[in-house]
Amino acid sequence: MEKEQAKEIFKHLAACYPNWKVDQSIAEVWVKTLLNQDHENVWANVEEYKISSEYPPSIAAIIKINSRIEAKREIERTRQKLQEQEEIRNSIPREFPWVREGMSREEWTNKVIAEKAKEEGKKWNTSA
Repeated sequence: MEKEQAKEIFKHLAACYPNWKVDQSIAEVWVKTLLNQDHENVWANVEEYKISSEYPPSIAAIIKINSRIEAKREIERTRQKLQEQEEIRNSIPREFPWVREGMSREEWTNKVIAEKAKEEGKKWNTSA
């Protein structure tokens, strides 16, 4: 999170809890701690905390992992993974290679064996 975002969150909390006794050193600790946190996660915790508690929050209550945000991110990761899998699945040819090449399975197998043998410099008997 950016420093201005951290300051904004702290100012917002101070405005929500006017009886919260804060000074410059407390503000500096909060801002410094918030800098290492995920903005979306922290902001979601601030919004949830202020509607559920009449008392000023601890840093731990604000920087904890927000289950709603984490679930949303997990859904997005799953959606992306499923999309990648679908793209892979769609890239796989639907027909067998011998059908694509217009030959029988046996003819195709013999052709592949002959090509492999040629690559390796060997002669294989494909009439068996």
